[in-house]
Amino acid sequence: MSHNFSKEYELARDAIGSNDLPTAGDLGQVVTKLRDLMAADGFVDTSADGLTRLRKHVKNFSLTKMFTGKNAGEADNILLAAGAFGADDKKFTGGEAIALKASALKLLRHTYFVAKTGAKSLWVISVPKSYKDWPSPELKPLASVELSLKARLSEVREYFSSSNKKHMHEGAIFALAWVQKALIVLGTAGTDKGESMALVKRWFETSDTTEADLAKVVTDLTDGFKKIQAALNGNRLILTDYPPDRGTSDEKNTEAFVWNGAWKDSLKVVYIEQGFFARGANVLSGRDNWARIIVHELSHSEVGTDDYPRDNSYAWQGINPAHAKFNGNKAITNAENWAYFAADCAAALSEGERSTALQMT
Repeated sequence: MSHNFSKEYELARDAIGSNDLPTAGDLGQVVTKLRDLMAADGFVDTSADGLTRLRKHVKNFSLTKMFTGKNAGEADNILLAAGAFGADDKKFTGGEAIALKASALKLLRHTYFVAKTGAKSLWVISVPKSYKDWPSPELKPLASVELSLKARLSEVREYFSSSNKKHMHEGAIFALAWVQKALIVLGTAGTDKGESMALVKRWFETSDTTEADLAKVVTDLTDGFKKIQAALNGNRLILTDYPPDRGTSDEKNTEAFVWNGAWKDSLKVVYIEQGFFARGANVLSGRDNWARIIVHELSHSEVGTDDYPRDNSYAWQGINPAHAKFNGNKAITNAENWAYFAADCAAALSEGERSTALQMT
């Protein structure tokens, strides 16, 4: 059975920290960088060059790579780095420990620090497109079969394209801008002749909401958006897909998700599925939709919002808090209301988009 990304990160961190990885020469320097990179609470941006150095060390020029998405030379280099061959006879040794070290290196070979001066930075994990799980469960069953292990390690065609990574980065930048605008609006609620409170009421006032309730809504939103802002500002946000979903209807029809409950990530992780990049599938489009998705998901993980009620939890279904389905001051619990409030505060909604989101189906 698979696990969340935080568990995969933990396994990789333990493997990279093992005492039997090389400590001398160029590879030893790479290993030292990777150990500095992987802190207990997530990747460290000041050591991100370790990823570039790792890719440089394991990459092997191959004309077939662009056509087949495979590179046998990389597989050999990863196994060499993992100590898969005897020091004397150079024979393949294999075993679970070797597979774990190889999977850690494979994970990091497909990990990217997507940064832009003066703007949001984040981490993107893009393990090979052919994988159906994280590298550790993908490679563990092959630990003692050299040819099979090499075949999986040779897969280099990644799940996310360069444009996908760019779009996710743009979404995070705009999400942060929206959240900052929302906090400005909330900071003036009650002191700007009602303009800020009108925005709050538009997305959160139900038929049961009293003035005291509204005051609490403003407090809850302020506290919540500060948590979301911290997640976006912390240089520890990780975007990845969930490999076990690949090829399923969940992958195709889902924009993104986060784990909660027993599977909740200890790291800051949002899982991006193919629906994230779909065109015309939601009320918003392009970078506004990418930002909406990120704010929506971070409200789940950082604030504990829900998708409520089921039939009207998304804007394309209608999320008008004045409707009876939201009675009991329940709009504040719905992640999509948080996202659209942030978009409205940032003047990112057209009249048509706002009207559609407030039209109940």
